Amino acid sequence: MTRAIRADYSQTFLLPPSLEDRVGADHPARFIRDFVESLDFRDLGFCTPSCDTGRLRYSNELLESAWLFGYVQKIHSSRGLERACRDNDCSVRWECSPNKKGRTILRGEHEKAVSRQREKQKLVRQQEIIRSRKWIVEPICGQIKENMGFRRWTVRGMENVRTQWSLIGTAFNLQKLYKHWLEGTLVLNR
Repeated sequence: MTRAIRADYSQTFLLPPSLEDRVGADHPARFIRDFVESLDFRDLGFCTPSCDTGRLRYSNELLESAWLFGYVQKIHSSRGLERACRDNDCSVRWECSPNKKGRTILRGEHEKAVSRQREKQKLVRQQEIIRSRKWIVEPICGQIKENMGFRRWTVRGMENVRTQWSLIGTAFNLQKLYKHWLEGTLVLNR
């Protein structure tokens, strides 16, 4: 079977009328979809396997969109993606809370250490050191670790690690480009 399962964003449901109505105009999922649709997967080396038996395969575009959106949402495993797709049927579920008392804000277990570090960084000498370090890769790795929640490799083997790092780097860059897309200064060609 050479056909592939693709997302049909115009498919209508009973409530809401369509999937497009469920996701806001400035939602990151729309930006990632636009980005992935602008890619030429053949030029990137993606192959399209053909099989005459079994279930239809998922398209490269749909899988790439799901993985990138997962990494942007701090989901780094296929089981986590599957769980998120099953459990979070609403794109703005994070605004709600199952807690009857409402949403709760959790403070980090290292709050005291972070406060001490902030005080330390107010010193003039520390600010000079920090300025000299901001031009190297360290801030990017720190942002990936803290903001994207990526703290360890979930695959084995150098080739798999390279692939996972490529996904992380792409998701990191997409988060940066997303701001420009919202402002209208970035237009993706389809």
